[in-house]
Amino acid sequence: LSHQSLPDHSVLWAAILLGFFFLLRVSELLPPDASSLTPNRGIRGCDLEGRLEGKPNGNFSEADEIVLTIRGSKTDKYNRGGVKNHFRVNDELCIIAAVAQLQQFFPERFRSEEMLLAWADGRPLKRIELQREIGRAAVAHGGSAHHVGSHSLRFGGASALWAAFRDSGLVKRWGRWASDCFHGYLWDARE
Repeated sequence: LSHQSLPDHSVLWAAILLGFFFLLRVSELLPPDASSLTPNRGIRGCDLEGRLEGKPNGNFSEADEIVLTIRGSKTDKYNRGGVKNHFRVNDELCIIAAVAQLQQFFPERFRSEEMLLAWADGRPLKRIELQREIGRAAVAHGGSAHHVGSHSLRFGGASALWAAFRDSGLVKRWGRWASDCFHGYLWDARE
């Protein structure tokens, strides 16, 4: 993806990193495709807060921390939502850098209830569109598009967290799982 120069690629890159690093369900990441789902799902610009040395900073290019408010999920029976954070890293896979790039293209989305992950023409990014791009990436790396999808971000993030720390309690907490079903998602690293 040419996420630094093309607005729509920036949207896809931010969606991928937000989904992966925050272990988000697609219903938490994107607006619902079906009218039967709760309409307040999906990340809005106002759901993200940049911080610099622990203090709010609306400019993600300067921020060293990102805080995401998750409005609710299928396991959130009281619909209280949740709050998670990540810190800046000096790497291409920095979620703060991806959000900062998105903010440069679409600053107005960060000041409103507008959907954050929408194409340049304003249409919300749909699950099927995200899945198609993940499938294309899998094929480009010798994999199969049939074995990946939008849910791959959630269990890929969980597998990476498991590989790094070998702590199932941490994976369960970060993924907001109510049961131990997440064990079925974890893939062990070759190392």
